[in-house]
Amino acid sequence: IAFFRDVVSMSDADIVKLICKSPRVLEYGSEQTVRPRIAFLEQQCGVPAQVITKVLLKSPMIMSLSLKETLEPRVAFLREHRHLNLNKSQLGKLISRHPQVLTCTEESMQQRVDFLVNKAGVGGPELSKVVVAHPQVLHYKLDSMLERLTYLRSVGMQEGDIAQAVARFPQIFSLSVTTNMAPKWHY
Repeated sequence: IAFFRDVVSMSDADIVKLICKSPRVLEYGSEQTVRPRIAFLEQQCGVPAQVITKVLLKSPMIMSLSLKETLEPRVAFLREHRHLNLNKSQLGKLISRHPQVLTCTEESMQQRVDFLVNKAGVGGPELSKVVVAHPQVLHYKLDSMLERLTYLRSVGMQEGDIAQAVARFPQIFSLSVTTNMAPKWHY
């Protein structure tokens, strides 16, 4: 608790939230477990120090993931993937917005990247922008994403239109077809 308060600069209220969300954080060694992960997020991933509390509150599971076997390969995937190729600044923004992305396997992220490229038609630098703007796309269920694309096709959108819509507003994959997209289209 003192480590979170003094080193991470968490308020007592934030520490309470963290412990309530993930009581196991009390088991982690401050110097052996927590500090190296925070240093990795700041130094290797570009996560600003002032948002570390927010990142840990959103996804305390990060502190339990192995640096060498899990976090480093996932970050390498995001930085070195031929379609993503995120720089440190983009990676920091992505993790700050949706730290849960580090809990996704590389295989799972690859499937979503393939979907965005092959099914939604988003590629090149636009894909990096989509993933940084709305990192949740690396978490969404593929059948759910396909449902949204199918709907857009059903209302007459062409592949290029769909790619442009997804590139400009990747949150489209978070909208409900029945309660959001269809009523607005019909209106």
